Amino acid sequence: MTSVDLLVRDARVHVAAGEVVEGWLAVRGGRVAAVGTGPEPAADVVHDAGGRDVMPGAIDTHVHFRDPGDTEKEDFSTGSLAAAFGGVTTVVDMPNTGHLVITPDDFREKRDLIAGRSWVDFGLHANFNDSAAYVSDLAELGVASLKLLFGYGDWKGLRCHPSTYAELRATLLEAVAAGVLVMVHAESLPWLVDLGRALRAEGRTDVNTHFDSRPPFVEAISVAETAILAAEFGCRMHIVHLTGELPLRTAIALRDELDAPLTVETCPQYMFLTDEDVAAQGVSIQANPPIRTERDKLAMWEGVRNGTIHSIASDHAPNLPEDKVRDNPLDALPGVLGVETMLPLLLDSVARGRLTLPRVIELLCAHPAELVRLDDRKGALLPGHDADLVIVDLEAQSTISGEALHSKQRFTPYEGRELRGAIGDVFLRGQPLVVDGRLAAEKPFGAYTPSQYAAAVGSTPARAERIA
Repeated sequence: MTSVDLLVRDARVHVAAGEVVEGWLAVRGGRVAAVGTGPEPAADVVHDAGGRDVMPGAIDTHVHFRDPGDTEKEDFSTGSLAAAFGGVTTVVDMPNTGHLVITPDDFREKRDLIAGRSWVDFGLHANFNDSAAYVSDLAELGVASLKLLFGYGDWKGLRCHPSTYAELRATLLEAVAAGVLVMVHAESLPWLVDLGRALRAEGRTDVNTHFDSRPPFVEAISVAETAILAAEFGCRMHIVHLTGELPLRTAIALRDELDAPLTVETCPQYMFLTDEDVAAQGVSIQANPPIRTERDKLAMWEGVRNGTIHSIASDHAPNLPEDKVRDNPLDALPGVLGVETMLPLLLDSVARGRLTLPRVIELLCAHPAELVRLDDRKGALLPGHDADLVIVDLEAQSTISGEALHSKQRFTPYEGRELRGAIGDVFLRGQPLVVDGRLAAEKPFGAYTPSQYAAAVGSTPARAERIA
């Protein structure tokens, strides 16, 4: 092999989920050139992994970086910096500020606004509105998905769902034709509106008010509707931030019975927190759908381990302190930080024997890449793929501290949690991004990474072609 740009040596390279090579990884032109166990190629830069694990950069397909519109809470620079320090090398942003992304012009405006400001590579979702006329153009622009908000009537006075069921059907049909994923916030709007109204009438303001306004069956009803629509139209649909046992059982049963192209995601807050944490910390860690019971948390863990849960994403959603401190929990804005703590929490689970690192790579790298059609270049360390590398040390110790986070908002529900395992060095397309816990780049060099709706996506080179 001729000289390469970067050689990462003495590494346990996770080429793909479940496939580990103890040797070296070579990078040329920002992409993986080879992974090998034999003689090392000459390299301009040699980075010694010290026998540690090298995994693909995580892909967080569900972040809200609040840019544009709510940049006092977070902007793309601070959010993407937090991602970098969290071992997340690709984010896909969901618009939920006062600037929704509905038309192709909206999409281009947001893409161009972010250009040159992101520390990691990025993709973009669009809102699912009366969108049938826009789907094919959005697909050409590389939209990651259309986000269908069953649980909201509007957002900041802007309608964020189809105006009629006929419009919903028309857009689903266009999504099928273009191969575009539909992501779904699954909560039944009529139920949660009426329950919230009834709780207000009762004068409820205790910390459980929010939980009681959005109980598990409200989520499960919407999950069932999503599964039926996926089966009826043959549309790839993905339920985001699934929270508990009943919604998961509903998704599994209907997906299997109807042979629906349905996948589900959960988030760290539903794996590591319960309603008891909400009672202790208050509405500051309130999220939609709610953080549920210990039994629900255990159901999420079972789904993560047995494969019925397809992927994990952060649903990173910063808010100002005053957004959270309200007289009634129903008026507090939902959301917690997550993009920087997601991988560390899961590495701790690996170190404690709750998960394996290959399973984490499936959940955070391989499956998200397949989901949003980035798997031609992301989610694995195969030759030709982007050299997005995270070196992790499962023997290290770390502690979560809000003050050490890189988001604009620093409150974390995991404050003071001691973790086993830690993120060491992070490379984006072969360039050092975080080294020894410090920012190694002088300026952001993350690039827009469009989703690709092509037959070539999903192909995997033969093993002989990727191991030297």
